[in-house]
Formats: sequence, C-alpha cells, structure tokens
Amino acid sequence: MRSLASMGWLCLCLSAVACNATPAAAEPEPVTDQDARMAWFREARFGMFIHFGLYSVAAGEWDGQPVGFVEYFGFRNPEDWQALLDDFNPVDFDADEIVLAAKDAGMRYLVVTSKHHDGFCLFDSAYTDFDVMSTPFRRDIVRELSEACRRHGLRFGLYYSIIDLDHPDYLPRHDFDPRPEEDADFERYIQFMKDQLRELLTGYGPIDVVWFDGEWYDTWDSERAHEFWDFVRGLQPDALINNRIDKGRAGMQGMNTDDHYLGDFGTPEQELLTRNPGADWETCQTMNRHGNWGWRHDEGNYYSQTELVHQVIRCASMGGNMLLNIGPKDDGSIPQTHRDRLEAIGRWMSMHGDTVYGSQASPYSQPPAWGCCTLNGSTLYCHVFAFPPDRRLVLPVIEGEIVEVWAHADAGRPALAFERLEDGSVAVDLSGVEPDPHATVVAMRFAAPPTAPPFSVRPDHNGVLTLRAADAAIHGSARYDAQRGSVGYWVDASTSVSWPVTVTAPGRYTVDVSYGCAGDGGGTYAVELAGSRVTAESQDTGGWFERQTDTVGELVVERAGTYDLTVSIVDMPGVAVFDLQHLVLRPVTDAP
Repeated sequence: MRSLASMGWLCLCLSAVACNATPAAAEPEPVTDQDARMAWFREARFGMFIHFGLYSVAAGEWDGQPVGFVEYFGFRNPEDWQALLDDFNPVDFDADEIVLAAKDAGMRYLVVTSKHHDGFCLFDSAYTDFDVMSTPFRRDIVRELSEACRRHGLRFGLYYSIIDLDHPDYLPRHDFDPRPEEDADFERYIQFMKDQLRELLTGYGPIDVVWFDGEWYDTWDSERAHEFWDFVRGLQPDALINNRIDKGRAGMQGMNTDDHYLGDFGTPEQELLTRNPGADWETCQTMNRHGNWGWRHDEGNYYSQTELVHQVIRCASMGGNMLLNIGPKDDGSIPQTHRDRLEAIGRWMSMHGDTVYGSQASPYSQPPAWGCCTLNGSTLYCHVFAFPPDRRLVLPVIEGEIVEVWAHADAGRPALAFERLEDGSVAVDLSGVEPDPHATVVAMRFAAPPTAPPFSVRPDHNGVLTLRAADAAIHGSARYDAQRGSVGYWVDASTSVSWPVTVTAPGRYTVDVSYGCAGDGGGTYAVELAGSRVTAESQDTGGWFERQTDTVGELVVERAGTYDLTVSIVDMPGVAVFDLQHLVLRPVTDAP
C-alpha cells in the first residue's frame, strides 16, 4: 500500500514532496462523462479492500523473527518469495462468504489486490508463473471474487501495483535484489503490464474500479500515466481509475488538486480529509492501528467497533468514501477480529445506512464538537458521537427553515422539540432518545437544503477559545491525523496551520499549547493573532503522541473582530517541530 518512503516517518514526508514535480497538463475530460462514471461511487460511500497474497503465509514473520509491515515482507531477495509458493494453500477461502460479509456490513463495492508489489498474482496469468496457479491452491481468486460480486450485487474493482519486484525487467533495482540492473529492459516490463491488464480487463467481466499503486519511483511518470489511462479506458470505458496512476498523490493529502494530474478520485491513506466540496475521494483504512494491510498473526492493536463506525460516517460527512481493509488469514478465512467489526458496522448501517449512502458533505466546513453531519437533499443528519449529558444537542449556526426534527432510529418518528437560539444556533431536546452505542442519529428536515456560515472559532460562555487540530487549515507538509486528533509531519520550515477566530471583546489572552514531541524533534514556533505574537520552544515529551501542555505567553487583541490565528515554524533543528493537538486561549482578568 504505502511507498517504501512511508515506512519511515520522515521519509514519507520527503517522498510526498518529491512527488510534487509539475507534469505535463492532462486533457480535461467532459464533466458530464466523469459524472456519469462517478454516479455509483458517490452513492456507495463504503467499500471493502482485500489484501491477500504470499505475505499472508509469512503473517509478519521470517525465520522466526518479526518483520515490519506485513505486505512489505516482499522487499527482500525475490528467491525468498518464490520459496513461499508451495505454502500458499488457502483451503478455507470462500469468495461468496467474503462478498456476503462485505454486503452485510453495508459495503457496496469490493477491491482486491490482483497483484501487489512483490509481483505475485491472485489470478491465472499467461505472462508469469509467479501466480496462484503455481501454488497448491490452483484456483483463480480474482475470478471467484468477481463472479461472487456479480451474484450478490456488489461492484468489483482490481488493485494492480505498478511495482513488480519479481519481474526481471522491472526498475529500479533494490539493494536486496542480486540481479544486475543492466539485464533489465523497462520497456519489456511496460508491455508485460499491458498484457496483464488486458487479461484482467477483458477476461473478468465488467470492472468498476482499476486501483493503481506504486507510482512513486522515477521510472514511472505522467507520460506513462497518460499512456495507461488511455489503455485502460480503451478496454473498460466505464471503469473508475484512481489518482495513483499518475504522480498527484502528494497534493492535499492524496487528492488531485488541479487538472495536471489524472485520476477519477483521490486516495488518501490511513487518514481523513477535511471537507473538500466538489472533489471525489476515497480513504483506504486498515482495521489495525499499526497500518498492516495483510494478515499478521500477532496483530493486537485494532480500532474499536465504534471507532470504525465513526470513520465511515466521517468520510461521508466530508464528501468522501471509506475503503475498509480486511487481510484474510493464510488459510483464506476472515479473521474473527475483522468479522466482529464488519458485523458491528453492518448492524449500525442496517439502521442508518440511508444517512450515509448518496449523502453530500456536511454544510459545516468544520464538524461540531459532538460528532458530524451528512446531508441528503433537504435533510440534515446529525451523527452524535458524544451524547450530551444534559440531553440538549446544540448545533452551530445553521441557516434555513426547520420543518421537523426526529430521532432517526425511532420508527414512530415522534417530533423532537427544538429552539432557535439568538446567535442562530439550534438546540434540540433529546429527552427520551435512547443513545446508540456507536452513533445516535438526529434527523432534521429543512424546507430547502440548509447552509452554514463560514467557520470561525468562537468563545464559550467563559470567553475561552479552544482551537482543535480538526478545525485547522493546514499549509505545507503537515497532515491531520483524525484518529489522534492532531496535526503532525511538521517537517518543512514553511509549514503552518491557522484558524479563523472571532474575538468578542478586546483584551489579553494566555496561550496554552498541547502537543507531543520525540527526542529527535523539537524547535521554535510562533503563535500570532491580530498583530500580537509569542514564540516558544517545543520540548521532548517522551514521544510524538505523548502529550503535554505548555503555557507559552500572552496575546493582546486591541479590538473585537474576526482574525486568523496562525502557528508557524521559526526554527527547526530536529526532524520535526511537534505533533500539535490543540491551543486554548483564556482571557486574562486583572485582579481588582
């Protein structure tokens, strides 16, 4: 899944910068054609990713020692991989069972790794012996899954890696590969890719998604991307093609940000984007926090059922799709940890799926503190993750005439009492509403699609301003981590974050900064608001995600108004300045 660079925290960021070279401009596609292709994708919102291969046999070990990321076990001598062919015999693999598990979870499509970076193919290829037909299993897994998807009404997609560490003509060579580079002919490899893609795109029925990966090496460029874009379009005109066919992955956390790069949709990985109206995107996410895509027998750090339900909702609330991964075990079965989570998501989706499918992004540019919203026509769905103890749900300012409000899970649909507050926000009385263990949904029907004013951080009843990482506008290399609620990857001196802040009264404000910092990081940063500035140094907190809060000084605001508060880098002697969680500005009250 990830580039070799992403195996190191700092290297991932440097790789993203390197991918930003400006390619030749792509021919813009008629919007109506792309809209027609994208219609089912925008409706689906939720799909299954399957990572399965020889690495599932290794299951995170080699010679009795643990390896790093499971699917990157392949970055070693190709002979090691060949030795596992005789051990690949997933006798419990059942395509119908997997597809039905996806369908019952509320997923609408499925994407499987037809060939990963190691070059091993899960389909019967006439162009290599390094495929499933050379194993004791001798069954075409791609064909079985494609046919099962058609039987059960799911869309079907193929992941295909541009990298092939087994193929003698793939370049670049790596230090672990003893084969001489001068023997390789990359043009022969390009023809091999076309031959295999022709097999996949002509022999397996309609293909709904072609999901490329492994585009980060210099041997692949935008000219190649255009060549293969046309090639795939010629074979499967209606298939969606992701942005990793081209070099645009570095733009806006995996999004294509302009017409220079090809791609029907963006592919952020292990992260959620902020709201981006008009862009099509899909985040791919593992069930475990370590980011292992393939099966690892000793994996124990999984996201909870509730966290995964929230991630599906969050993607929809920001106008995107969730592609949630499973890694079948070496015997082909679905791990129980995966099955439990799929079933939990399915139970929630069976009640509330209509608040996700076909939804549009929330009218709020930043999510409320209690959860997030989706919009379907004139109905706003409020997904409440943190149920208010006083059973009073307060929506930030929302514009539009409210017709009725009800608890989505309540089949009787009795109306909930609500009131419009003086500042334009709305308070809903949740008395009598039973909280859902994952996410309670409150539905609000408006006379017309509601809108929300531009976001700004406003003071609470004590005058305190809380600036969350989730609400920050990010500039430069930094990235938002939705699971940790922080902004990390401050590895470039031009990086900064900002928030629009509404100050209702002039005065002095103390500034508290909550962050994490490892021993190889640190630096000086500045906090600025309305012409006032303080600087501070980040300290070693014991790890990037070990938090501490520093009071760094005072800011003075001379007159009320809305301003941008900015955090920027002054000096960065370490690998990164910090992992920023939030800032709190407290009004200073002088003693009488």
